[in-house]
Amino acid sequence: MHIEYLAHSAFYLLSAKGTAILIDPYDPAIGYGAITRRCDALLISHEHHDHNYFPAVSGRTRVLRPQAASLTVNEVTVKGIMTDHDAFSGERRGINIVYCLTMDGIRVCHLGDLGHILTDEQVREIGPVDVLLIPVGGHHTIDGKAAKEVTSQLAPKIVIPMHYRTGQLKRDEFPLDEVAGFTENQPSVEKSPSSLLEMTPESLPKAMKIVVLNYTF
Repeated sequence: MHIEYLAHSAFYLLSAKGTAILIDPYDPAIGYGAITRRCDALLISHEHHDHNYFPAVSGRTRVLRPQAASLTVNEVTVKGIMTDHDAFSGERRGINIVYCLTMDGIRVCHLGDLGHILTDEQVREIGPVDVLLIPVGGHHTIDGKAAKEVTSQLAPKIVIPMHYRTGQLKRDEFPLDEVAGFTENQPSVEKSPSSLLEMTPESLPKAMKIVVLNYTF
């Protein structure tokens, strides 16, 4: 499978058979370049403009809006798990959907704008995770410290941080922390010059590794 980090919380996943999944495309008004991608399914974790920008999609596609739901697209299965966008049962920012995908024998979990430590029941619902896409910037989501705890809860093989401060993101609207708040003092961190990561079940590391991808836009 092929994972591309577009920017912010937006990812493009492509299976070996060509099934394409786009997750949380952003409005380019936030500072990153515009996304235009063909996809078989669009997954939206919650209805904020930095995660639900429909013009990013070209052609016809199936859509999962913010609700706990399941979807099968060709050979790819998707499961949505209800969580909250804040630590106050959703009272301040509403709901957030965690999406778990199985693609090419690899389990990928995109946490959207998770705002709290997972409950034991949510961890059971998510199940085994090979690749975890996790917000780390704080303020609107969990911060680096909480992200470390959530990572321990899910015990993935590869962790890709997202939703953190960069030079392009508009800081007035998104006063996020830098990725270092999550990666510092972690035992295995790889900073990649590429926005792409290709993997098979056989290539997954035995011990957890954090991969900080560059972003496409």
